[in-house]
Amino acid sequence: MKKTKVLLMSFLIITSLNFSKDLPVNKEEYAFKVYDISNIGMGYSKVANKNKSGMDTNPATIALLKESYLEIGYSYSDKIDIFSDEMEVNKKIDYLALSSATGGFYYKNFSKEGSNSINEKYNFNMKEIGLVITQKSETKNGLNSGLTLKGYYGNVLEGSLDDNKDIDLVIDRGYGIGIDLGFLYKANFVYAGFMWKDIYSKIFWSEYKDVKINSKLSGGIGFDLGIFSYSISIEKILLDTSSVKYGHGIEMLILKLPEEYTGYFLKGLEARLRTGSYGEEIFNGKKRMTYGLEISNKKYFVNNAITSEKINPFDGEDVLYKASIGMKF
Repeated sequence: MKKTKVLLMSFLIITSLNFSKDLPVNKEEYAFKVYDISNIGMGYSKVANKNKSGMDTNPATIALLKESYLEIGYSYSDKIDIFSDEMEVNKKIDYLALSSATGGFYYKNFSKEGSNSINEKYNFNMKEIGLVITQKSETKNGLNSGLTLKGYYGNVLEGSLDDNKDIDLVIDRGYGIGIDLGFLYKANFVYAGFMWKDIYSKIFWSEYKDVKINSKLSGGIGFDLGIFSYSISIEKILLDTSSVKYGHGIEMLILKLPEEYTGYFLKGLEARLRTGSYGEEIFNGKKRMTYGLEISNKKYFVNNAITSEKINPFDGEDVLYKASIGMKF
């Protein structure tokens, strides 16, 4: 009997140990990617402003939409090492979204190839699907809310050479779930927003350790006067050593053609210019500068944004260009 207890306890201890290894990709490299192009152009500050592409930034922002939108996003990035001639180019269609005042659906795709050492290389891919449900204020001014239910699916192919120069391959698939919650309060031309991203988000792997995505809180205030808008935000990743980040940006209407004097493609043609900054200090210090341009008519729109993915230029610059095309219906 005593021997049976010892064997049972040994079995429980062994099975409780986690022999899995860490994922080769830092979770912040994919879990916190921003795909909302208008938000990027305004210094990642649009948590508190109406936004047709805002499901990724604050799901409550789409509750104020008057039309429905279909949008396809594209990204192009150059990783430039200033101490060598190496350049890594990554371009792909990575975003698809359908949004309306009652909710929406989006699909995001992130992939990366890299190496953690001379003898170890990996290929990583992660897809995210989100279903957004909104609750609109019963009055013109008031509180709007949005809930996002997320599903993750991805895979990793990792190869390494051992001491005998034999190739060791690890192939794994990951599945996960996540929840986001956002609020947007409107009072005439003033907006106040709050976003709790990844209330619970976890990705489960077989060969690697499961990834618990840290929650992120963000909030801000925005002003929208039609021809000019401004927003300012603050965000913090919970249970993390990273500091508080600040963002602010402006959007200006720089072109508007009268509808009665233009043809089909020029009917209601508008151009909006955006610029902003994002970093640990809001008005100075090391920060990420952002720029954006949106051109639209009564039916279609094209959105553009450009930024740098790293604040420290001596650590290599990821110059990121994102664009999307979409239509109203």
